[in-house]
Amino acid sequence: MQNRPTEKRIRLRRTGINLLLCVSSISIFFGGAEALARLQYTPQKFEPYGIFEYDKEKLFQLKKNQFSMFHDVPFTTNSFGFRSAELSLQKPENTKRILLLGDSIAFGHGVHDKETYAFLLEESLNRQLSEKEEPITVEVINTAAPMNSPYQEYYDLKRGMQFHPDLIVLQFTLNDIYDMPIIDIIDLQKHMDYVFGQRSALYLFMKDMYGRIRFRDFTGEKIAEKAQKKEILDIAKLIVDPQDPEVQKAWNDALWWILQMISIAKEKNIPFVILATPFDFQLGLEEAHAHPQRTIQTFAEEQGIYFIDLLEILQKMLASHVRGDEEDTKSTAEIIAETNRDNPETIRAFWDEFFIDYDHPSPKGHRLIASMLHSYITEMLPSVMQR
Repeated sequence: MQNRPTEKRIRLRRTGINLLLCVSSISIFFGGAEALARLQYTPQKFEPYGIFEYDKEKLFQLKKNQFSMFHDVPFTTNSFGFRSAELSLQKPENTKRILLLGDSIAFGHGVHDKETYAFLLEESLNRQLSEKEEPITVEVINTAAPMNSPYQEYYDLKRGMQFHPDLIVLQFTLNDIYDMPIIDIIDLQKHMDYVFGQRSALYLFMKDMYGRIRFRDFTGEKIAEKAQKKEILDIAKLIVDPQDPEVQKAWNDALWWILQMISIAKEKNIPFVILATPFDFQLGLEEAHAHPQRTIQTFAEEQGIYFIDLLEILQKMLASHVRGDEEDTKSTAEIIAETNRDNPETIRAFWDEFFIDYDHPSPKGHRLIASMLHSYITEMLPSVMQR
């Protein structure tokens, strides 16, 4: 009987040793793997968001007071992290403020600070309003950031209200819908990605390998290109299969967040404008296939807010370009359909004149959007400048 406690202690000791050996083996394995990974990856210098910093509410935001590069083009942010001139919280007298919300399109992917439609709109409005007897100064606050979705833009609007805007413009495009299904998990996912990416070279290695396997690019040289193509194919589903349950859910999620933004604007009696920007493959499609634009337009009409469809404007411009000086009784839709069938290269060339890729405007595209918004604000919303 006296030996039993000893046997029990022996068993416990053996169990403890086995557990310790197991933990040690795992630690040695991952420690060695981490050491090997650090030969190629350096988490101390790795910044998963580059130009971004972690944000507990909207998950990421542009770093403040930075002069940095994005896709080989320099840009700057002010003390609030906006790609705009410096501004004060207190709105100066005789000043009107336009709050811009959006993603990389409104941010100005691929163009310089003074080529964005935010800058050009501010410049053109100030040039016009300076001629009044009582000059008005306009400040366009560009809160847009690459990778933004309606989820992030909602928080940009909430925070932007401290600047007392007189007009709110939300730029909306197809990937705003496409991104919505991951919003439910993005909080934990992005936070864990940030934490592990900052601390573990092994994590960066595994993440890199996952991307190479997923896109079947074992050199890793074309992952970004293949990911872009996959995004376009996924987004095309919004056009070809708008009744798909996943597409419908994504729409419901996106519109829910936009509805929250509209509610904030209505509480303060601030005009709200949605600017819908297209993808390249939409330019040559018939109007019947413009499901996303029609959906957001119907939503805007139901909510009593303003809607600008850049796709419709571009198609009218394209039809006019094809028609030239000749008189033609054909509708815009008929001209687009015929051109797409007989001379699709004309449509491609027209798109390339205003865009640098499948959805980001070129400097000329930004000038077009700025001019369009300028006309809309001064002709359709003159009360904004008189508030």
